[in-house]
Order: sequence, then C-alpha cells, then structure tokens
Amino acid sequence: MLLASAGLFLLAACGGNSGPNSGSGGSGPGGGSGNDSNAPHSLVFERPISAYIAQVTGQDNTPTWAGIIDNFTVLPELPAGLEIDPLTGVISGTALIQTEVSHYTVSGASEHGSTSVALEIRVTDTPVLALGSYGDGTLMMHRIDPFSGALSPLGLEYAPSEAGALGDVVVHPDGHLAWTANNGELGSAADVSVFRIDPNTGLPRYSSSRSFLEGAHTMGLTSDGTLAFIASRANHRIQSHSVDQISGELTPIGTAATTGTSPDRIIVDPLGRFVFCQNYHSRNLNLFLIDPTTGELTFQGDLSFFTRRPTDMVLDDTGEHLYVSFEETSEIQLFHIDWNGTLGPQVTWGTRTATGELPTSLAIGPAGTFLATTCAGSSELRVYEVDRETGELGLATIQAMPFEPRNVTMDCSGAYAYVSYTGEHEISSLQIDPADGAVTRVSEIRTRPGLFRLTILNATEPLAAVALNLYSINEQSEDLSAFDVDPASGALTSSGPDQDLGIRPDHLALDPRGAAAWIANEASQNLTVVLLDDDGMVANMPGTPLALPGTPKGIAVDPSGRYLFVTLEVPGRVLVFTIGENPEDLALSQTIELSNDPEEISCDRTGRFVHVSGSASIATFLFEHGDLAHEAAYAVATGNPSHLRFAPSGRHAYACLATTHLVMPYEVHQTSGQLSPLVGAALEVPGAPVAFEHGIPLAPNMVPDTGTVVGTDPELPAGYVILSQDAGNLPSLLTVTIDPDTQVMTLVESTSLLFSPKDLRVNPRGTKLYVLDGDGDRIVVHSIGADPTALSEDGTVPTGTAPTALVIRKGLD
Repeated sequence: MLLASAGLFLLAACGGNSGPNSGSGGSGPGGGSGNDSNAPHSLVFERPISAYIAQVTGQDNTPTWAGIIDNFTVLPELPAGLEIDPLTGVISGTALIQTEVSHYTVSGASEHGSTSVALEIRVTDTPVLALGSYGDGTLMMHRIDPFSGALSPLGLEYAPSEAGALGDVVVHPDGHLAWTANNGELGSAADVSVFRIDPNTGLPRYSSSRSFLEGAHTMGLTSDGTLAFIASRANHRIQSHSVDQISGELTPIGTAATTGTSPDRIIVDPLGRFVFCQNYHSRNLNLFLIDPTTGELTFQGDLSFFTRRPTDMVLDDTGEHLYVSFEETSEIQLFHIDWNGTLGPQVTWGTRTATGELPTSLAIGPAGTFLATTCAGSSELRVYEVDRETGELGLATIQAMPFEPRNVTMDCSGAYAYVSYTGEHEISSLQIDPADGAVTRVSEIRTRPGLFRLTILNATEPLAAVALNLYSINEQSEDLSAFDVDPASGALTSSGPDQDLGIRPDHLALDPRGAAAWIANEASQNLTVVLLDDDGMVANMPGTPLALPGTPKGIAVDPSGRYLFVTLEVPGRVLVFTIGENPEDLALSQTIELSNDPEEISCDRTGRFVHVSGSASIATFLFEHGDLAHEAAYAVATGNPSHLRFAPSGRHAYACLATTHLVMPYEVHQTSGQLSPLVGAALEVPGAPVAFEHGIPLAPNMVPDTGTVVGTDPELPAGYVILSQDAGNLPSLLTVTIDPDTQVMTLVESTSLLFSPKDLRVNPRGTKLYVLDGDGDRIVVHSIGADPTALSEDGTVPTGTAPTALVIRKGLD
C-alpha cells in the first residue's frame, strides 16, 4: 500500500555511471623519483570525453604532458578500429561498431617514471537526435553533435491544426514512432497524434490522430514500447493502451481510472510495474499498478502534498528513487520505492533538498549519477550528485542562465543537458563534467516559440543516414553535377553523370528529407524536379517541367519539405507551392506581390521566416502553417544584397552588398524575424563580394554564433568571403574572424584567385572549403586546419560548363 502524506518523461539508461578523473603523476615502473625534473606528469588529452560514429573516421585525440614519456599504453583495449600511437599517445582510427560509454586509463612511462589519465569513449552507431514539441503545433527534430553535444535543427513537421499546442512527446524505444498529447480544443479528433520517424533522415512525418478521454494532456510509455498511458486534464482520468508496433495506433485497454485534479505528468517504472500520475491542482500523486497480463491500470493509492504544488517528477533507472519538485517551497522531495512481490511498491518519504527559486523541471542522467533542475525564479540550472545507494542529493554546481529557464533534458550519455526558456525562442546546450557535475556552456540556437520539452532518441534500430552530397548548377551546359562528400575527410567524388535541366538554370532548393531537388530555370521560365536516392544519385522526373508565370530569380524549401517558395523578377512576386507526397506534385497555394524587385529567397532553419533579397532591401515574412504573411518587415540593405547566410545559432545573418563592397552582419529578431543591420560591424572589402560562408563548429568550447575555432582563441569563429574582379582588383578569397558578441569582422588573410569565383561552401565537419570556379568549370577544394584562417589548396574536381551555384546536402552523418 502507499503511505499518505506529504512531471515527466523517462530517460532510458543508456550511458556509463562515472567519468574521467584527473591525471596523476609520479614515479612508476622503470624508475623516476619525486625530485626528478624529467618525471612525467600533467598528462592531459585534447578530448577527455570523446565520441565516435561507427564506420566514420574520427578526429585524432592528441595528448600533452610535462616531463619525458617515450611509451604510451591503454587499458582496457580501445574499441575495435581505434588505436593509440605508443610513441606520441595520439588516439586515432575508425571505430568499427557501436559501444557503450566506457572508461580507459592511458599511461605514459619512461625511465624517469610514469603518469596516467582517464578517458571516456563512446561509439554511436547512428546520430543521436532530439525531438521537440512546440506550442505552435509543430515538431522539430534536432541533431546532437557527437563531439560537442551542440544542437542543430534537422527539420520539422506540422501537427493537424485542431491539435493546437503540443504537450508531451514520447518516442518508441526503436526510434521510429512518436506520439504527442495535444492541448488543443478538448474532445477534438486530434487529442493524440502519431508520427513516423523517417529511417533515412530522422525527420518526423505526421501519420494519424485520434481522440482519447475527451482531451489528452499527458502521456507515458513503457520502456519496451508495448503500452502507452494517457491522462486527461479535462475529465481527470487515466487509461492504458496497447501500441501497434508498426503503425503506432493506440487501442484502449479496460476502463479508465480516476486521477486527481488536472493530471499533467505521467512517469512509468523502467521495469513496467507501476505508473505515477502527477496532479497539479489537487497537489498529489496517484500510483497505479500495471497488470502484467492485460496492461490495465489499478489504483494503488496516492501521495498528498497539501500546500505544496508539484511541478515535475523523475524516477531513477532502478525505479527505486522518485524525485518531485515543488514551486512554493523551492525544493526536491525524495521518495524511496521498495518493490514487494505481494503488496506492490511500498513508498516511504525521504529527505528534502533545497533548490533555487521556483523549480520547474527535473532530469536525471543514465544510471542516476546526476540530477538537474531548472529554477525559473532565480534563472539558474542546478546539478546535484546522486548517491546511488540512498538516493540522497548533494549540490554539485549552480549555473546562471541568460533567461528564465522552463525545461531541462539530459542526453543518454549523461554528458549534456539542454535547457529551454519561457518567452524566449532559444535552446542552450550544456556539458556536464562526469567527475564533479560542473557545467560548461556549449552553445545556444534559435528555435520556434513555445518549446514544451525535448525528448532524446537513442534508437535501438539505427537510422540509415542519407549520404552527404554536393551539387553544382551549371548554367551553360544546362545540367546538374552531383558529388559524394566523404563525411570524415570531405573529399569529393562524382556520384554519376550530369543531369539535364532547363534553359539557364541558376537556382536550386534541396528537399530536407533528401528525396528531391527543385531547380529554377531562368530563360525557360520553369521548374525542373530531380529525384535523389539515398546515395545522392540524381534522375530527372518524367514529364514536362512546371511552367512559371514569369522569370524565376530564387527558390527555397521550408524545413518540413512541404512548401516551396519561388521569387519572380517580372512581375515581382513570391509564389508558394504545397508539395504533395511525390516531389513533382506542386500546387500553387499563395501569391504575394512585392515591391523590392525580388531576387534570392531563403527560409530559416526553424521554418518561421522567409527572407527575400531585393535591389536595396531584404524583406522578411512570417510563415505559419503554410501561410505566408502578406505584410513584410524590410531591412535596408543599400548595395544589392545577395547570398544571405545564417550563423549556426540562427541569431545572426550575413549578406554580400556588391555595389558598396560590404559584407553586412544582421541581428535576427526572434519574434518578427526582421533583420537589423549591424553597420558598425560590417566588413569593407576591396571588391564586390560574391558569397560569404560562416565557419562550422568543431569543438565543444563554443559560445553563441561561434563556428570553427580559430587557433587557440575559442571566442573567434571564422568566416570566408569570395570577391569578384572589380576596379582593377583581382578575384580573391578572404578569411575573417567574427566577434561573437559584436559581430565585428576582422580580415585575417587575402588570397588572390586566378579565376572568377561563383560560390563557396564548408563541409559539415568544418574541414573543407569548396570554391566554385566559374571559368575553369571545377570545384577547388581547400583544407581547413586547426587554425581555419590558414587554408591550403587540396585539389580540384570538374563540373559542367559555367557553374554558378553550390548546394550541399548534409546527411545525418
């Protein structure tokens, strides 16, 4: 029975339970003494916590030390495919298979003594993803960088309009199905929505909806994915459902049980024995037993908190310790759960632990090593060390947050935490030191409004990553060249024969789901649809290209892959097409008249804003559920703006102003999307800028908007600019640094080019820069080293005739 007196989701235990300790010096086998100045000590690796992707060559992990070391060894043996150089200690290679988080001791020795250091290594078989549910009725999938933990948006999907704001999102353990409890109109036909996760891209796709209990509010799922539990805030009931493992459809089991008032959290025992339901207004928890045969729920008792209102709850991986946070008293209450085979769970009260003001959410790492809570009143994240035996909490660190935090999620390694905010469209990525719980800020990204919670996908069935490809549009030969990009080295190889396009093709948009590309042909005034397979091979769609009522000047697709945007120069307008299940099924849904002589068009990675560059301005439109706002916000951009590109965080954008010889940074307003020029930070260049590319994050010590780390200064990301020949100046390739706070650009290096550059791109690893040679019909490849402002040419690959634009397909690798 449950002792009287006194929200939500389950993180699977999928990581290790401890982390690397600091290195220790001293004498060891072979001699050395405490006063030997050559005794080895201070052995440190560049990445003491390192991640690898199976079958992908990883970055070398290089050590530094003091004293003399002439032999390195490691115990236990490194994962298959990785090796340590016995002379230099560098760990390198290609991990062959997935491994759990494991700990290794590297020792360095010489006749003067020995020293050692601990490392944590994990090998993932598939990219780790994070799925977020939003108050505007969308789901957005993010990729977690295995080397830094930083988030980057992959794409989004729309729930049906009657679903309203999305609440909890739960994911099947195999990573291929997801469900949302919807907070729309009570009793609507879309109380619970089912989404399928595309096995090739990791993106969600809406499947179906159904009404349960006259208004589902919160959900839970057993760890094997066979039972789902849904609670209704409207009629205060909870019911179990069987889960169809193929379609994700839910079937009610038995009769619904009564809960307290306003259930808003469900948490399921990791062993599938019982369910807790948290009730916000009645200020209590209900405990239900799960019938092991039928799956039906039976009420077991409740915990009453009287004047304290619960805000969230989590169970550890054993199901023996329950933690509940309270807003009025700003504390976390521990409960001990003892499973009795006859009586069921026996719950006893444990200790209370003070938090910051108004704790709003809880997250516990795998193996229950650390627990994190967001504190809205004091704008901080607190991390507690968990005693595995007693469940007691000890404060490890307090991290001030830039805004009022709303929710926290921890990844399946326990090494990273992700925080969303109330009223701010931001997600912060944070690294948690497994040794002491210290928190390091990794990065922030711009996201959609009303993020409810992130759920981590750690699929038991690996996703089949889409290949990484680079495409060149060739204006004179009127075709498309496709190249495979090696995910580790960035090397290019042709992926097949060039594909014919229309007359004077000049613009290309890639399907975020990797299935197609749409090319705008200026002279023939039509669109060509090209199919892409998983390897990036291209084939034209049969049939006639889609005719357009004017000359296309730009083309873009939204992150859901459901809407295509085309700008027409004469007459000036934006066309919005709805994309059907087949890429060639385009239906014109909206036409917007423009006054700024539209040319290029782009959609930001959150899918909320569409930007149109004109002769003297950049127009920004709000885009919501397929509707493009008729009124735009304009940013003055004297100088014919082009090649609008965004920083990794989404907070800033950059445009090339050809007639005024400027690269202009802009601040992106999080609500309207309007671009505000940062005139004082603009880079004046000695020629007409053709294109700008921001550096790609490489290291975990990032701050907002940092890209590739420059030299030893992590505060300054790199950028790259190509200039056309102008007023006697030769075409050039410039490398710059960008101040992350002010966005001031500083020229570092200028390299003259003996050809006319048309476009440039950086590969996702940030190790290669591709520059399009419009005269020589080729792509010139540059290697990016530890100092990304120092480039070295690394070969060329041929394209079709007169290439004009490069587009990169960034697969899940």
